[in-house]
Amino acid sequence: MNMTWFDHQTESTWTQLGGKALDGPFEGAKLKQVPAYTGAVQPWIDAHPDTKVLVVPNTSYGVAERLKDDFVIGVSLDGAAAFDYRASAIETAVNHFAGTRPVLVYVDRETQAVRVFERDVEGRVLSFRWEESRLEDSETGSIWDPMSGQALAGPLKKKRLQPVPYTLAYSWAWGLFHDDSTYYPETGN
Repeated sequence: MNMTWFDHQTESTWTQLGGKALDGPFEGAKLKQVPAYTGAVQPWIDAHPDTKVLVVPNTSYGVAERLKDDFVIGVSLDGAAAFDYRASAIETAVNHFAGTRPVLVYVDRETQAVRVFERDVEGRVLSFRWEESRLEDSETGSIWDPMSGQALAGPLKKKRLQPVPYTLAYSWAWGLFHDDSTYYPETGN
């Protein structure tokens, strides 16, 4: 889950995990990471019905039906945190921090969907729980869509959580690039 990429236009080599050019004209430059989605296609389509999906008939990309689950969900904001996928999937909703920034890590065990959001809404840090197949914040009782980060009901209806970029990586690989990372659950890494 960590590779280097060759940029044909500039002949630079980039690290997947660090997003940094190792050589070439961009040596030392770092790519900006953007929020993404990992998981089955259908939950994304359900949350974003206007999505266009490229389907190439009779093509296999060697993608397994299910991801292996021996990795971490790495988040790097003003500090780094790595969330064990298996432990996060058991919890479904994990309230934690990446540095000083409060984050929510959501994992759907069935679809393997992963989403990460900031837990700060208008200056108020929320704590989330997964109960009765729904995501609810403890402070207001608002119900949230875990795919879009939008409040569906309650006092915060129509408010949105800010998505956060994340990386899926083996724990050892994440640690090579983020030696100051915290780990969830604490593992002594």
